[in-house]
Amino acid sequence: MNTNNKDKKILIVEEEEPLRKLLYLELTYNNFQAEALSSFSGLLNNILRYNPDLILLTMDLKEEENAGLLICEKIRFQGNNAWIIATSSKNNINEKIQVLNAGADDYFVKPFSSDEIIAKAKAMLRRSAVNKREGILEYSNLRMDLINRTVWRANKQVDLRSKEFDLLRVFLLKPEQVLTREFIFDQVWGSNFLGDSNVIEVYIRYLRSKLEKPHLIKTRRGDGYILISDEAQAEKAHSSLEY
Repeated sequence: MNTNNKDKKILIVEEEEPLRKLLYLELTYNNFQAEALSSFSGLLNNILRYNPDLILLTMDLKEEENAGLLICEKIRFQGNNAWIIATSSKNNINEKIQVLNAGADDYFVKPFSSDEIIAKAKAMLRRSAVNKREGILEYSNLRMDLINRTVWRANKQVDLRSKEFDLLRVFLLKPEQVLTREFIFDQVWGSNFLGDSNVIEVYIRYLRSKLEKPHLIKTRRGDGYILISDEAQAEKAHSSLEY
């Protein structure tokens, strides 16, 4: 049993009772704080109350088609940064792409191995951590102190100007998610900014230079930008999943 998982909360949303119980037992055995729901009823309120680090979200709902997909979109629309692993009884590439585009971080087809799900959850939660009480954001070897507005990479402090800090904060709040230029622009400069829209490219170039690891922030041509480590990039490259 791993005691390092004890402050990590995982919310299970699964209609199938045997699978829901199995996941709950396996997660608690691995010392995660787990909570299980059998339906989407009140889910968004439960997410606000429980504040999970990761959500295991079924796409299967007998009463309403595509409900899981819509819930996934709503979670992301509300700005929730929890990892989402979608599970589905459909081995359907179109659904997989839709769900990942809606904000899920991974997609598992039933039946799946609970060991594989737990290994994936551990890997995701290792890669990033947000400590809201202390105001610390971490990803890979980056660490940001939101209160003192300081940044370290590999335990070496990085001197960032105000907007560079704000830009990196946006990426650290949503690691391994593709962020559109529009989203980044609105979060950092706001809708009333009258300057050149190419300011994003300029500041990303500044960040890449100062972090001394230019490929940590990658360009997704036509989509936007993504903060992703080499390790996570390699893991995704060996997966059939789009991201």
